[in-house]
Amino acid sequence: MKRIQCKFFVLFASCILIYISIGAFSYHCVKKQMDAQYNEALQKVKDGAYLEAKNIFSQLENYKDSVEQVKHIDELIEYDAILVEYEEAKRLFESGQYDLSAEKFKELGAFKDSQELAKSATQLSETNKKYEEAKTLFENRAYSDALDIFQEIDDYKDSSDLSQKCQVAITRLSNASTIAAGIRYSGCVNSYGRVLFSGESDALKKELASWRDIVSIAINGHIIVGLKNDGRVVTAGQVSGYYIDTSNWDDIVAVSAGQAYIVGLKSDGTLIAQGHTGDGQINKTETDDDGLTIVTDSIMDWTNIVAISTGWRHTVGLDSFGEVHIAGAGADTQLRQIEAAKDDPKRAWTGLIAISAGGGHRIPGHTVGLREDGTVVAVGNNSNGQCNVYGDDWKNIIAIAAGDTHTVGLKSDGTIIIAGSRSMTDTVSKWNDIEGLKFVSIAAGMETTLALTPDGTVYGTGYHKNDQLAFCNNGMPNPSSGMYESEWDNVLIHEEWQSKSK
Repeated sequence: MKRIQCKFFVLFASCILIYISIGAFSYHCVKKQMDAQYNEALQKVKDGAYLEAKNIFSQLENYKDSVEQVKHIDELIEYDAILVEYEEAKRLFESGQYDLSAEKFKELGAFKDSQELAKSATQLSETNKKYEEAKTLFENRAYSDALDIFQEIDDYKDSSDLSQKCQVAITRLSNASTIAAGIRYSGCVNSYGRVLFSGESDALKKELASWRDIVSIAINGHIIVGLKNDGRVVTAGQVSGYYIDTSNWDDIVAVSAGQAYIVGLKSDGTLIAQGHTGDGQINKTETDDDGLTIVTDSIMDWTNIVAISTGWRHTVGLDSFGEVHIAGAGADTQLRQIEAAKDDPKRAWTGLIAISAGGGHRIPGHTVGLREDGTVVAVGNNSNGQCNVYGDDWKNIIAIAAGDTHTVGLKSDGTIIIAGSRSMTDTVSKWNDIEGLKFVSIAAGMETTLALTPDGTVYGTGYHKNDQLAFCNNGMPNPSSGMYESEWDNVLIHEEWQSKSK
């Protein structure tokens, strides 16, 4: 019996051992399988296959940290979703869509640097709006307003370059003249950039009809010069023996015409010129020992020039330091007069803001300077009193124009004052008696005076032998009669002029 019991116990124990062994083996197999699944899930997390990993961890339930891993995967999924939004916001930011990117960054809250980028996007959005506004103003030629904005956002895109372009354009307009009077012709620029012409030359009128985008004109002898908005120059008319070609002129901010030559001021403050130079108005020359002609002095050597003007046979330049340069007929005499007046507060050529050269057709020329205090100085020929600009009435002047035998001044109240030719003085003085009649620009030629009103109407008076005043009624209050009356309305008014005459 004991023996049987012993065998039974051994058998039972063996069964127990076998069961335990089987269980242990099974557990080992299951654990091995779960470990494999767990590791697989971890790898899928690393590979970014979050949903597959989450599914595995969910099936593993409480195995190891599977529950925590599921939570972690949920966080990763949420992070990735936010990251996608973040990257999209950055893409919008980098493509210049600042408003949209600012909105998205704000929605992301404290995610990474979203708040800082939202602030930057908002600022750039405002800057970009200013930039686009300035570009529109620039394209519409409102250069002063555009310049203010471009300077405010100087480091944004090409604002710095556009600021420089605005400054050049403003310089061009500040030196501009949309009415011009010469020896034989008168002309104007209308608000469409077209040139209108008055004088005994149908051929010139036809030639000028092809000009476009003109912002300034100059007339003296037989040549008419037009300055285009892009800084290029066109000419019409000719002088026997002198060929004028400006096809390679560019970056010009001001033009002036003499008897048989023209001068252009470049944006860098240097000059370019073509035509007759027999009086040294462009170049002074001499013959060397070998009989060769050499240039001893040239206006093209002048630097830092901010304003130019030409008479019949002399050229005047004003530099950024306030110094006056004169070349051509009567230059030495005029420069000596300027030097002699340097200690006279009333007549000293200091604080100059504008210059004008006139005369030299029948008599030597003269030069007039406008000082920043609104007073005027003059040197050169004074045979007709054209240099008598020192009276009490010659104050508050905002613009000057030197004719052949007279000098015209435009006052800040829009009235006109003249020194020189008596007949012209008496005629123009009547304009000041017309109630409400004010002017914003003036021009002077050989015994002619033109004046432009704020509504784009031109008044004129003086010498009329060549029909140069055919557009007006020879100085009467109503300038609408004449050959070209319908063409001389809507004359271009530059904003700078109107602001000065308010």
